[in-house]
Amino acid sequence: MKIHYFTPLLGLLTTVAIGQPTPPAAPSVPASDMYFGVKVDDPYRNLENLKDPAVAAWMKTQSEYARKTLDGIPGRQKLIDQMVEFDKRKAARVNDLRVTDNDRYFYFKSRPEDQQPKLYCREGYAGAEVLLFDPENFEKGKVYTISSFTPSFDGSKVAFALSQKGAEIGEGHIMDVKTRKLYPERISPLSLGGTGDWLPDNNSFTYTPLNSADVKDPAARLNTQSFVHRVGTPQSQDKPVFSAKVAPNWLSSQKSILTPSTRRKASYLSECYTP
Repeated sequence: MKIHYFTPLLGLLTTVAIGQPTPPAAPSVPASDMYFGVKVDDPYRNLENLKDPAVAAWMKTQSEYARKTLDGIPGRQKLIDQMVEFDKRKAARVNDLRVTDNDRYFYFKSRPEDQQPKLYCREGYAGAEVLLFDPENFEKGKVYTISSFTPSFDGSKVAFALSQKGAEIGEGHIMDVKTRKLYPERISPLSLGGTGDWLPDNNSFTYTPLNSADVKDPAARLNTQSFVHRVGTPQSQDKPVFSAKVAPNWLSSQKSILTPSTRRKASYLSECYTP
């Protein structure tokens, strides 16, 4: 039997919305680009500029309209309280499990009260659970998400990428699992999921940074290079081991993008590399 919980809610929302004044239309400043000889129009690109006073005013008006509409729904708070109570009954969610060669388990875990998934580990399947990193307590007043992580083969270290406020650019961190202390270096800019691949020495890994931290830069992901990083050293000392310049015969174009497959090739090449 199907239970349509939200049908009454949608009806109430529609009824409340009818009685509300219509918010102003979004300000439009048409722009266009040429892609492979085809003109593509974008009437609302100006909305990407959050510093534009007209855009800020429109967003504020939209927010006020939405809040007034939602607050006008009869029984809304009671429904929210019930949904919160239902959420508390859920078990924790575990995902992205990684098991190292020495049977150390690494995984994300989210409890009903958590705002962001946290990184945990344990010694073996039945081992005691240890919280390695909580992004909610990383820097006071800032919101971070762990976008990806990669443990070393022996489980002694784990590299992970953090992104702030849903940004598309990440920053790499490395933790000593035994002490739960972070190494001083920070690696950036990284794409989400770009924490790299560990090498057999368990003290270095390959990674592919973006060319620019500007998400609007079309060249940020073109002709990228894979580097080797040795734990405990600054990023400025990292050397490229795979790129169109280093291995031109492996790439068919000077504008190639390094994929997970080519990153694995970079790891293979770097096994012979001693930082």
